[in-house]
Amino acid sequence: MKDVIVGDIVEILQKLQERKKEIIKEVKETSDFYQEQEKQKTLVRQHYEKFSHLEELQGYYTQIMFCRLIFLDIRNRTIYLKRMEKYCEGIQDLKPKEIKNIRYNDEFQEYVIRSKKGKRYEIYEDNLKFIYPMFFKVQETDVAFDGEKFIVYKIDE
Repeated sequence: MKDVIVGDIVEILQKLQERKKEIIKEVKETSDFYQEQEKQKTLVRQHYEKFSHLEELQGYYTQIMFCRLIFLDIRNRTIYLKRMEKYCEGIQDLKPKEIKNIRYNDEFQEYVIRSKKGKRYEIYEDNLKFIYPMFFKVQETDVAFDGEKFIVYKIDE
């Protein structure tokens, strides 16, 4: 009877050792899982911090978008170029190869198109809502005279 009990104790101890190895393995896997989760959280936090100040840059990217639109309309000779002519005389005669640069002048709130010949064309920021009305949400009533007719924009309801 003593042999059976000793044999059972040795077997129990072996099983405990095996179980201990399994538990250590499970703990390590769990620890690795949580470390990976923390790495992911850190990456997400870093990416969020990169883009958390976009509201400040929103105006900057909008200005770039309008500079690009103005250039593409001049290059492709779209119907918007005719609208631009009403607010900036002579721009229809400007060829895309003659454009040196298009910039936004923050001081005067205007888009300045400079040609290689030294000519300068200005489009005021307020006039963009008449050239590109699809990009602006009108919050008040605006009235503008474009030389031929009055344009009235009313509040969106």
